[in-house]
Amino acid sequence: MATHQVHRVGAVCAIAGTVIAGISNSMHPPLTDPSGIIRNAADTTNWVTIHWGLIIGIVVMQLGFYAVIETLRQLEDSTTIGSYGLWAMHALTVGLVLWISVFAAEIALKPLADAVKVDQSNQAGALALASLADTTATAAICVYFLGITLLGLAILVTGRHPRWIGIIGMTVGVVLTLSVGVRKAFLGASPWTEGIPFQTLVVLFWMWTVVLAVHLWHNSSRPEDVFRRNETGTF
Repeated sequence: MATHQVHRVGAVCAIAGTVIAGISNSMHPPLTDPSGIIRNAADTTNWVTIHWGLIIGIVVMQLGFYAVIETLRQLEDSTTIGSYGLWAMHALTVGLVLWISVFAAEIALKPLADAVKVDQSNQAGALALASLADTTATAAICVYFLGITLLGLAILVTGRHPRWIGIIGMTVGVVLTLSVGVRKAFLGASPWTEGIPFQTLVVLFWMWTVVLAVHLWHNSSRPEDVFRRNETGTF
């Protein structure tokens, strides 16, 4: 696929995925502990639709990130750059699988949560599934946003895209990985990892994704030699 086509496909996927995931996330009940997840699943009529929206959104958005990585790997002198991009792609892929597993588990939780309202004997099974989803979500945050950090690093060192976009991506990725994922893994859930601070960081991540997508679309009409000149450019 030609470079300009990769830019356009990546831009459309990144924006479409962000919009779908953002709308679905806005409909999601507040994050809580496993017992609260069961209550939320039972009380939310569109629970399954929300989580299918999250799956579709994050998958489509991921295609946009793959397109970005592909544009970085097209550089002639790409040994180091290609390594960063390859690591980012692997981490993002593993993170995507973990996120899909989380959302699939929460979809499967819905009938169990409904059954708990009728018969408390189903509580143990529902709690086990909710706990599994919560633990997997912590791992997903760590791995996925490590991938975003590596993607930001790859963008930073190439010069093919504005380096400030790479810096912002690295910053958002590091903060989410350490202050949310690692913190929750070692210290447990807290208002920071479940409440407004986490949601604010996620919104910042989506805003960065949209900025990256807009830049990709803008680049789709630029000649290839412009990118070559930018490889030795500045901010």
